Amino acid sequence: MNNQPNFFILGAQKCGTTWLHQALNEHSDIYMSPEKEIHFFNSKKHFKRGMNHYKSFFKDSKNEPLKGESTPNYFWTSTYKDEYLKDGCDSEFMHGIPKRIRQNLGENLKFIILLRNPVDRAISAFYHHLKFDSRLNLDVSFDENIRNFGIAQMGFYAEHLKHYYTLFNPNQFKVLIYEEFFKDPQLGLNEALSFLSLPKKNDFSILSCSIHSSKKKVKINGEYYIHLSKHQVKKIISKQNISTLRALYKKENLKLNELLKKDINWA
Repeated sequence: MNNQPNFFILGAQKCGTTWLHQALNEHSDIYMSPEKEIHFFNSKKHFKRGMNHYKSFFKDSKNEPLKGESTPNYFWTSTYKDEYLKDGCDSEFMHGIPKRIRQNLGENLKFIILLRNPVDRAISAFYHHLKFDSRLNLDVSFDENIRNFGIAQMGFYAEHLKHYYTLFNPNQFKVLIYEEFFKDPQLGLNEALSFLSLPKKNDFSILSCSIHSSKKKVKINGEYYIHLSKHQVKKIISKQNISTLRALYKKENLKLNELLKKDINWA
């Protein structure tokens, strides 16, 4: 029995990959790794443990034709904008993620990618990292904080995707747009199943579940806040910060449209 994946939910972070992982795991022809975000190909520590360790995550699979895993950090391959990579990540190692996947699993793989408006994705990622007290320093600027943990850098979608396209055929990728996918998740799931050459499934129990279960952001007049206490809030993302993000991603979004031959209207 071949206990290794033949497809990936590749990313990106804060784009609904956990929801999609759980949904596909409901299909009888799919075995998803019980542990989401294995972080094997993007972590020196885990990668050194070898392929037998990696395959152990699929040891309980049966005769499912499709086996998959989801590690959104595999999509974060580091790019030319390394000024947005200030948290000590190994840029060279990250750049080699697609090559390590191909060398160890072969070229006959499929990849599903969920992409979200990069401004909204960055804001969601910022709030995610706020949950960890030591990760972000609210005494420094928003611009400084988004240079850590890939908060801004993950949004350079075209650059990350091009790294994969140099090693795999573009036909091996299904790029789903978050805003379109979650307008009609059933339709989106059937689109993903079609890409995987599997029959449709119309009784996903996860369709009744919310996409993100984390606490809601506090948004007032287009700006974002956090609660410091029961009666006190602090502005952490201003309208100017959002304008800066939009400017940062404007050319990147055009590159993605060209790469995908699709007009994605992210304002």
